[in-house]
Amino acid sequence: MLKETTTSELIQNYTTYGFAVLNTLLEDQDLPNFELLKLENSALFYEKDDTTLRSLYHLQNSKHFIEWLEKQTWIKAIVGPFLGPNFYLHQTKINIKNQDISSIWPFHRDFPFWNVFDHIPSNKMMNIAIFLDDVNAGSGELIVIPGSHTEFLEREEENKSTEYSIDGSASSDLLFNFTDQEIELFKNKMGSQNIIGPKGTVLAFDANLIHGSGNSLENQSRKLLILTFNSCENLPTAVSERPEYLCSKDHRPIVWR
Repeated sequence: MLKETTTSELIQNYTTYGFAVLNTLLEDQDLPNFELLKLENSALFYEKDDTTLRSLYHLQNSKHFIEWLEKQTWIKAIVGPFLGPNFYLHQTKINIKNQDISSIWPFHRDFPFWNVFDHIPSNKMMNIAIFLDDVNAGSGELIVIPGSHTEFLEREEENKSTEYSIDGSASSDLLFNFTDQEIELFKNKMGSQNIIGPKGTVLAFDANLIHGSGNSLENQSRKLLILTFNSCENLPTAVSERPEYLCSKDHRPIVWR
């Protein structure tokens, strides 16, 4: 189990760079069981071949997941300093990496989805990503652009008029993505970092951090659990048309056991 205290270094890295990798790992017994999550009413998404599993959404449907989450009090210690004492799960998913080119996630920010489609007014949100497998170079590791959570292009104002689509929310045809030229500009100014590490690694990252990932050298090569939290003081101003598995309508704060 991770310690329940966060550090000033973690807070400083998160504020400055838009992400922080915890230096303590979750042990195997502290990780949720992927096979149970897959069986317990999660929403399944597939690659473009319609047979290779790409993602599981809405883990809140799983009794196993809820029982696991309530015991993870270390999350409160990390998220609380940024979102306040009361926050809820806006979205949950496990992304899986495969060889097919459709397994990529283009470079993007997350917050435009939640702001434009889900009507969340401010970025009082945080992602916690947990490695359910070892993540190595070539396994479809997450690539982030440090500091990009505070740098925006003028043309991003156009995001506000983007129309929702299901494929644009959960496939390689992702909305709100950046061109290769734009990413090159960001990388030239800020660099990039490939996030690799052993099973049990924990990454916290800002909803406006630019990130993406390629396909893998192997199918089912790495599973990444991503928990998206929103402050209870930052509730949506309208009801989203997106399905529950992409945008939770349950805004009750998490109760820790």
